Amino acid sequence: MTVLEVIDPHDIVLYGVATDVCDKAAVEGLLERRPHTRVFVVTDAVKGIDKDVSEQLLKEWGEEGVRLVKTKEVVEEGLVEELARATA
Repeated sequence: MTVLEVIDPHDIVLYGVATDVCDKAAVEGLLERRPHTRVFVVTDAVKGIDKDVSEQLLKEWGEEGVRLVKTKEVVEEGLVEELARATA
C-alpha cells in the first residue's frame, strides 16, 4: 500500500522544481493513478529546466483539469483552509 492510498487525499497542492522533470512525473502520475484527486499546481512556485517545455506542460495540465493557482491564492487567500473545510 502506498502513502497516498493510506492518507487518500481529495486534493494535492504541488510546487517545486523542475516542472519539466520532477513535477511532470508527479502530475502525470497523479492524473493517471488518482483521477478522482484534485491536483493544484502553484505556477509561481515551480520552475523548469526548459522554459518552453514547462510552459507547454502547464497549458496541457490546465486543459486536463489541473487547477493552476498562484502562491497568493494558497497563502493569502486561504486555498488550503478552504480545501480542508470542504473535505471535513
